[in-house]
Amino acid sequence: MPTDYSNSTRLGLSLVAVLLMLLLACARWLEPSATGFGTHRQIGLPPCTTYALFGVKCPSCGMTTAWAFTTRLRFQEALNSNTAGTLLCIQATLSVPYLVVMIFSKRDPLGRFFSAATVWGITSSLVLAVTLWVVSLTFRN
Repeated sequence: MPTDYSNSTRLGLSLVAVLLMLLLACARWLEPSATGFGTHRQIGLPPCTTYALFGVKCPSCGMTTAWAFTTRLRFQEALNSNTAGTLLCIQATLSVPYLVVMIFSKRDPLGRFFSAATVWGITSSLVLAVTLWVVSLTFRN
């Protein structure tokens, strides 16, 4: 039988939930760029260095735009902007209510599901982002 989470663990889970909600709220607040990338410029971040120097998008290009589209349920445009970013946004959206359940029940209702799902979700999204980037560079016109 799993033991209850300590108060410090629950505080950590609460901070993660709040951070995810802030990221999702920010993504919803931003207006997605029609070009499929560059939405991050609205919050004062610089343009992509890789794109500026070499004229090719980096693995994270379009990620903020994908989040902005995903929070508007415009999945096709989100996937076109950045597939991995779309999947990360969906994972973040699904994680918030699960985190709330974990915080109030003081345990992971499915054992260690959340930890495993988080590691696999983030890792697979990053691998996907890099893989799609390599493919796009390989088949560039």
